[in-house]
Amino acid sequence: MPRHSAETFLTAVAPRTCLMALDVSARRIGLAVTDPERTMALPAGTIRRGKWEADAAALANIIQEKRVGGLLIGLPLNMDSSIGPPAQSRLTFGRNLDIKLSSQGIEIAYIFVDERLTSHAARDILAGRGDAANAEDQLAACQLLAQFLKI
Repeated sequence: MPRHSAETFLTAVAPRTCLMALDVSARRIGLAVTDPERTMALPAGTIRRGKWEADAAALANIIQEKRVGGLLIGLPLNMDSSIGPPAQSRLTFGRNLDIKLSSQGIEIAYIFVDERLTSHAARDILAGRGDAANAEDQLAACQLLAQFLKI
């Protein structure tokens, strides 16, 4: 399914399906999902990055298992809103994921959302806790969902 704008995204998502946010980095993908009514953003795990095929297969399984109707992919824009190498990498990730999911018969709406400072906010929440990396990625994904839905 094609990439959507913020204005058309929610209309393209099937009713009573969850939204899932992806906080993608070189080492991990933090996941968060909404409830079907889209009133809460909940941590949903972390995928430790490996080969592209394994990452895409893991995401496809989670999307089907959790009845996800739309994806929000974090876009790490520069502070001046320009697109640097990390943001370009996420744009490529999103396009490749869309192609891979479509080839498996999984049609899903997706959108890129500004993720500036979500990881910093998650780090602040987790300050002083052990093994915060996995939780940080999930909390950053929760921040993406909460900001998008204004919950």
